Amino acid sequence: MTAPQTGGIYVLDVKGAMPHRTTKHCVCVAVGAGKYIAINSNSRPEYDELKINASDYDFLNGIDRFISCFRTVTRTPDKIISKVGTLSKDDTQKLIYIITKSKTILGDEQKLLLADLKASIARKPAP
Repeated sequence: MTAPQTGGIYVLDVKGAMPHRTTKHCVCVAVGAGKYIAINSNSRPEYDELKINASDYDFLNGIDRFISCFRTVTRTPDKIISKVGTLSKDDTQKLIYIITKSKTILGDEQKLLLADLKASIARKPAP
């Protein structure tokens, strides 16, 4: 079993957690406290998204993607299929900003995620 790290990018089993998905698996970013946000193939501006560039992440296979900051999904470590990367320090800072401005991730959940994401930046080596 893989232990998730905040800022880690994982392939997760999301069956039952994301009913609108037609697939059982989804690539997600760990944002702390057992919570994840999905990486989408297509832009959905209404989801308060963050574009990540394919040139920065090998697992994107040459195609830019979008981190959906609309809602979190809670998954246990046994739902992790594999780790495919780690969110860069710059993208983590952008993610913090988007979550700070979120109208859907609020209150204690927002505070917890922001604290975990900020702590993860402190652990990242300088480029």
